[in-house]
Amino acid sequence: AETVGPFWPPQRRHTETGYRALAFPFPERRFPSIAMQQSWTLEELGAYLRTWSSVVRFVTAWGFDPVVPLLEDVSRIWGPAQRRRKVEWPLAGRLGWLPATQEAGPPKPRES
Repeated sequence: AETVGPFWPPQRRHTETGYRALAFPFPERRFPSIAMQQSWTLEELGAYLRTWSSVVRFVTAWGFDPVVPLLEDVSRIWGPAQRRRKVEWPLAGRLGWLPATQEAGPPKPRES
């Protein structure tokens, strides 16, 4: 995060704050605590990290892949590179609902 953090686009903050700063015109329900899970090799983890826009921007600006030294550090505790490990990260979102008195879609014109 310290290396590529400054390369995230400004709107990334919405992900980090669970979209709380965005206007949300619906009564809200609690978003469940859920996480994505994958079983990855070290190479697959690296491939995922390289999809991050901040990593792409870092490479463009500095001309080298910051994932390489990270994977070297992680490999010390990972074990064999082909070993699969569970990788998990939380999902954020907002969950709203339309009260029963409202119909979905735009209001219908009234007849005179």
